[in-house]
Amino acid sequence: MIICQIDEFSVTGIRGWATDTENPSEPVFLHALADGQEFLQFDCKDLREDVHASGVPSKNTGFHIPMPPSLLDGKKHNITFKNRLKQIEIYSQNQKLEHISFSGRLPVETHSFVDGLKQGVLSGWVVRGNTIEGWKGNQQILVTCNGQKIAQIEANRYRGDVGKALSCDPYCGFQFSPPDLYRKPYEQEFRFYVLPDMLEVANSPCLTSFVTDANEALIIDVIDQIDALHVELTRLRRKVREILPQPGFTIADYHS
Repeated sequence: MIICQIDEFSVTGIRGWATDTENPSEPVFLHALADGQEFLQFDCKDLREDVHASGVPSKNTGFHIPMPPSLLDGKKHNITFKNRLKQIEIYSQNQKLEHISFSGRLPVETHSFVDGLKQGVLSGWVVRGNTIEGWKGNQQILVTCNGQKIAQIEANRYRGDVGKALSCDPYCGFQFSPPDLYRKPYEQEFRFYVLPDMLEVANSPCLTSFVTDANEALIIDVIDQIDALHVELTRLRRKVREILPQPGFTIADYHS
């Protein structure tokens, strides 16, 4: 007979040990089944000094197997172990079990990034989810400036580049144009947090300053002057070419 003791089971896996009462020196080979369907075969040969100290002859009786992602869907599943040659008894917390009843989900993860300031707008993207349920956009973002809450926006703009790179919902982008009150010509700290867990977006904070209306008008004026100089330079270059003498031809140039 094979005795199998379950020490722990969670979304990360199942940990325990097993021994063959008739041949305790050999590692036990088990089949793991979920809802009657086999998903793994494994040897119980991890080092378990604590089990050996309790009286089991072999030190190599342990196992730690991963939980299949397909079972992490939040639904109830029955997990058990089989051996094709011998009967197996499963125990957990000193209670004999026919199977392990399990339900769990993969933890929700967040992937995000603040691209920075472009044309007076702060932009980025956020997706949340996992490999089972997929990565979803349309997340709520809290924006702060120098530690003060100033806006709550939604990451629902189309970002085909992100969708293609991460195989996720492409409607995950956000853009934020700060109100005039926060468009200062000196550097300010803008931070972005994913709600409701207040997880800060990658590459946040964004330290930036904005051009004032007066400075913008001055820059536009300088650009206009540069354009005018370029036009004048082009005219002068053309005039110089017209002044240069044009080559003539004589009978001496006949062969060339």
